[in-house]
Amino acid sequence: MEAIDRSQCWLEMTIDGTIVTANRNLLSLMGYTMTELAGRHHRMLCSPEDRASQDYVDLWGNLRAGRFVQREYRRRTKGGGDVHLQATYNPIFDQHGSVVKIVKWATDVTVMRQAEQTESARAQQFRQEAETRRKAHEDTLSKLAEIVDDIGAVTRQTSMLALNASIEAARAGERGKSFAVVANEVKMLSGRIKDATSTAANVLTYGQQSIRL
Repeated sequence: MEAIDRSQCWLEMTIDGTIVTANRNLLSLMGYTMTELAGRHHRMLCSPEDRASQDYVDLWGNLRAGRFVQREYRRRTKGGGDVHLQATYNPIFDQHGSVVKIVKWATDVTVMRQAEQTESARAQQFRQEAETRRKAHEDTLSKLAEIVDDIGAVTRQTSMLALNASIEAARAGERGKSFAVVANEVKMLSGRIKDATSTAANVLTYGQQSIRL
């Protein structure tokens, strides 16, 4: 019992919630002296939201009915901070089976809960950053798609010009030889642009598929 007293917090109350006594661990954790707690209702250790909640009403209803309650609770210190307690509320019975008092045993799990909240916040931040990067990647790919389409249109126009130039060069005969050389260069350039456009389109398709995975 002495070892448990040194490692845990405990609080003794009447069945209506009036605090009778508490050990040093609880007093130290909550920031009160025994003089400040004795004779006061347990609700002073709760935030306004918690003590006004149905959950708090149910807690005391269960205890007065003799039902053991165990779970994690948030409680409010004298300084206004929150602590998280893994608590057990034990109804104590007399020889007639009537509940005569309530003893609460609790372990401070605030550090563990804060660590979980910090990790959760980090995970949320990571998800938001990943989503931001994904959207930026999508925007980039969308712009690239527009560029590929524009280049494709230019390629088709260039090919048509090269074809027309070749036809005109053939019609011009000997006089169109120099024109034919230019037409051939334009045709070769059009082919290279087409190949580059095809490569860019393949890269674009891969990028779009990778976003969906």
